Amino acid sequence: MTIEQLSVNVSGGQPEIALLSAGKQLAAVKDRPVSDREVAILTQALVGMYDHICARADLAADAAAVVAGLAAKYDVALDLVIENARRYAKWQHIDDAFPYEPSSLDVLGEIQAVSPKARGVLTHIASSDQGGPQSKAIQLLRKRT
Repeated sequence: MTIEQLSVNVSGGQPEIALLSAGKQLAAVKDRPVSDREVAILTQALVGMYDHICARADLAADAAAVVAGLAAKYDVALDLVIENARRYAKWQHIDDAFPYEPSSLDVLGEIQAVSPKARGVLTHIASSDQGGPQSKAIQLLRKRT
């Protein structure tokens, strides 16, 4: 599904379902080149589905799973997830009162076995942050072993 096709599907209603479907399709692509722009636009939209405290739990979990698939396959998606995880850790360090799950830390935890870069970010957060993000990163690192 191209970005143009996605915009038609989104305008027809149920944008979250269309985004999830497009993300799954993009993660499964094997027979054609995929542009970084296409991956970035879709990843950002999917991250936006889980990256807030009021996210619908069912859609947030599905979006995080799809983003994990994209981040495991495409460097541009992984970089966006890392950027979002660092931003989440920073804001949770400032205001630890409102953590939410899933977050991009959870996405990195899901792909750490196939992505040394993801594991490195979790290790950095575990060793240099404080509070909730540090605890979450430690928990995710232990989950792998």
